[in-house]
Amino acid sequence: MILRNGGVIVATLYLDDLAGSNNEETFTLSSNDPFDSVEIVSDSGGNFDILNFEADIVTTGYEYLVNINAGLTDTTETLSAATLSNIPVDVIVRDSNGVDIAQNADGTYSVDLDANGDATVSIISSSELTSTQTEAITTSVSSIEPTGDTAATVIGGSGDDSIVFDIGDSYDTIILNADINLDFNTGL
Repeated sequence: MILRNGGVIVATLYLDDLAGSNNEETFTLSSNDPFDSVEIVSDSGGNFDILNFEADIVTTGYEYLVNINAGLTDTTETLSAATLSNIPVDVIVRDSNGVDIAQNADGTYSVDLDANGDATVSIISSSELTSTQTEAITTSVSSIEPTGDTAATVIGGSGDDSIVFDIGDSYDTIILNADINLDFNTGL
C-alpha cells in the first residue's frame, strides 16, 4: 500500500511481508505528511480482493490563504516586500513554495512579491481562527522611489483599505478606480 502526495511517495506498507496464512488481513498505514492518493499493488503477481477500505481523515489544522496583488503606475519605482500584520499567535505563515516565513522582531511577517507584484501565503493554525482574528489581518506594500525613499504605502485589510501617503517634495495622483482620482497637483 502506498500513500502519495502529488505523485511523491510519503509512506509505504509492504502487504506481502505482513500477510499471514489467513485469507483476511487488516493493515493500517498512516502518515504525518499530507497525501492525496492511496495505491494498492500486488508485487507477487497474485490476485486479491479488497473487501473493505476505510480511511479516517483527521484534521490537524486550518489553512487560510492570503492572496497579495500589488502594482505600480510609476515605472521608476519598485515594490517593497509585503508586510503581514496582526497575525494571531501560535500560527505558521508559509509561502507558496511551502517554506515557513520567520516572524520579524515586531511580530509582522515579510513576504517577497514576484515580478508581477503577486504572492500567496498560507496561515496555518491548529485551531479555527475567529472572524475577528481573520478580519484584523492586514497586508501593506510600499512603492519605493529610485532614491530609496518610500513614495507611498498601501494597507489592505477586510474592505477598509487605506493609504498612508506623504507627498514630500513631489506631487502624485492616487487612482482609486477607473472613475475617481485624487490629484495632489491642485494642493491640499
